[in-house]
Amino acid sequence: MKRNYIFGALSLLTVLFSIIFYFIVKNGEFSTTFSITIFCIASLLGIIFAIITKRIETILIGVTLNIGMILIILFLVLSVGLTTN
Repeated sequence: MKRNYIFGALSLLTVLFSIIFYFIVKNGEFSTTFSITIFCIASLLGIIFAIITKRIETILIGVTLNIGMILIILFLVLSVGLTTN
């Protein structure tokens, strides 16, 4: 039972990490490819942690927030692709 809470918290922490990392990347000198890779890894780990919890409310919240981060990553990739052409 306690394991489920730990994985649920990890799922939400990956979203928090992605948000904080976004603001660091926005103001820093990071490679775009590096930042997109970090976002993808964090979001996929968050989705995996949410599914492992097996609690429906944690699954819904964790998966929704991490998919939202993946959509932000998609828009970032599209904007980088459009500005390079």
